[in-house]
Amino acid sequence: MQNEGGISRYFRELMHGLSDLGVSGKVLTQNHANSRLGTLDVKRFEIQSLADPKESYMEALKRLGEETQGLIFHPTYYSKNHASIREPRTKLVVTVFDMISELFPEKKPRFRKVIDEKRISVDNADHILSISGQTKDDLINIYGVPAEKISVTYLGSNLHLLPEKDMGTFTHNEYILYVGKRGGYKNFLNFVTAYSHSKSLKSSFSVVAVGGGGFTPNEIADLQKLGIAGKVSQVGANDHQLAMYYRNAACLVYPSLYEGFGLPPVEAMSLKCAVIASTGGSIPEICKDAAEYFDPSAIDSIEQVLSATLADEQRIHEMCQSGLVVAESFTWEKTSSTTLNAYKKLID
Repeated sequence: MQNEGGISRYFRELMHGLSDLGVSGKVLTQNHANSRLGTLDVKRFEIQSLADPKESYMEALKRLGEETQGLIFHPTYYSKNHASIREPRTKLVVTVFDMISELFPEKKPRFRKVIDEKRISVDNADHILSISGQTKDDLINIYGVPAEKISVTYLGSNLHLLPEKDMGTFTHNEYILYVGKRGGYKNFLNFVTAYSHSKSLKSSFSVVAVGGGGFTPNEIADLQKLGIAGKVSQVGANDHQLAMYYRNAACLVYPSLYEGFGLPPVEAMSLKCAVIASTGGSIPEICKDAAEYFDPSAIDSIEQVLSATLADEQRIHEMCQSGLVVAESFTWEKTSSTTLNAYKKLID
């Protein structure tokens, strides 16, 4: 379903971490165009293709039934078909990444389908992994899931472990960085609108949006209307390039209305990139006092916090230093060990 993205990164890193802990497994997949799965090479994990894409879950269930001992079935996303996983030796574990579909159903038409399939997955899961305390609280409050059925397993980052490379024309501290998708609850339009209102920001910084695909015709029209089409650019990047964008940015701006975790702020902090972010969802839980925060629904708030923080070199330095300490709490090794503990409890 996904060529790239945070969920793909999560499962790739989880498989690497579990393998390092001595866990073996199988990846059951249909035809796919996923870049992370296409290059996956993990000891102890075997990739197996499913023959019939129309009956993939029935085929998966058959393979689960052929196993001679208890095991974990951990799907990568929600599906109504999880109700059919009735193999007695199998425990179903589901990761819930956020409750954006439930909290902002108007942002995307497909959210209705996601809600329906997520509810089926959550109801049929033997255990749920939540990637933040915020998401755990939302699961309890919105779906009424018992707290004991949920384990918080924070995500991690390893971009800071990549060696620095000469990536060409990176101009240090002259651009504000944005990473990821831009539509709906990601709130990119409010951010660039706030940027367009500030003479000081426009005169001192450009904006670089990494990932999320090229600007759509509507986005181009919005940037032209705001008078900043020449100041805002979009680029694709591999992990090495992304790390360099973080290292050379004046700051990362993360304006989401809500996040279940928010991987870019952790990546930024681990690379000494200051984070200026929204108060939405789990972001303050993750970044703590290492970031400055604005109200994502108020363009004036975004502009004021951005302008004041970027003008304060001492505060930027403090954020970079404290961000390094905060980022140390979020490692894929911890994600994997916490996940394995949840698996073991179910198997036991």
